[in-house]
Amino acid sequence: MSQPRPGYRKNVGVCLVNRQGLVLAGRRPKVDTPWQLPQGGIDEGESPGEAAARELQEETGISQASIISQAQCWLDYDFPAGHRGWGNFPGQTQMWFLMLYHGDGSDINLNQHDPPEFDSFQWMSLQELPSQVVPFKRKIYEELAKQFVPFAPCAQRLIFDGQNPSSLWQAFTAHLAAAAQTAKPLRALSHNLQQLSRPAATNQQRLISS
Repeated sequence: MSQPRPGYRKNVGVCLVNRQGLVLAGRRPKVDTPWQLPQGGIDEGESPGEAAARELQEETGISQASIISQAQCWLDYDFPAGHRGWGNFPGQTQMWFLMLYHGDGSDINLNQHDPPEFDSFQWMSLQELPSQVVPFKRKIYEELAKQFVPFAPCAQRLIFDGQNPSSLWQAFTAHLAAAAQTAKPLRALSHNLQQLSRPAATNQQRLISS
């Protein structure tokens, strides 16, 4: 795992994926290319994972989510000339998290933050997002698509028994934990995870697809 870039503001971002494999994007008001994933700074004494959960709740109201993976390295971007950034920082260094949404949409509240970060939201494919964000963040989103897209189809096929994750979900997270411990690239597990997430023909549990 890389280290955050010295001199840059430490930040986190969240790719929140639903059971259709789409991610939650918010629209920032008064911006030409307004769509963005939830993100924000890391507070003193806070871990990146804790910051990601807090920022997600502050910006969207969502607390029904769990971290299933994170980016392979810190990702950086520079503020463009004339941009009103944070203090004297030249840009931000970010750790991104892939999180699975367990809610039904009723808990989404964009007015949690004062003032609100977003004026509306939309579920999008991660592949289409780079063209919808401000140009100076585009490379970040292109890299996120490379790292996280292989796992979106897996989320679509996860089996749930009511509100409790099934043994398939437990196996899925165990696979990711093993990858983190061995520093194995996330993309290398894509094929195995997709095979793992296919239900057996005799499985009588309901596959969530709505």
